Amino acid sequence: PPNSQLLPPLMIADRDNSLIACATNQGKLLIFSVSELPELTKGKGNKLMSLGKNTQEQDCVIVDIQILIPGQSLTIHAGSRHYTLKGADLNRYQGERSRSGHLLPRGLQQVSCLEVSE
Repeated sequence: PPNSQLLPPLMIADRDNSLIACATNQGKLLIFSVSELPELTKGKGNKLMSLGKNTQEQDCVIVDIQILIPGQSLTIHAGSRHYTLKGADLNRYQGERSRSGHLLPRGLQQVSCLEVSE
């Protein structure tokens, strides 16, 4: 689509234990296991997250994707604000691949990027 941008590729070190975190510009976050992602041939794409219908003036797009391993935390940056999800907090946003995800708290719904830390 017009104004679309490519996200950089990410290396997955441990396919069995890693998680993928996807955030949208409409404030939804979905975390799912890498093992749910099928390996397709010839450069075909996978659906990571359901973006739903166009409910606002702008189209819903994935803003950032990060790979997590157990024990790591995920920091959500929204402008000058940030919020860190650890351990059990991450479970609230876990779901099946290709679902729409869960809405982030108010004030963090304009996601600019995700950051993984130990």
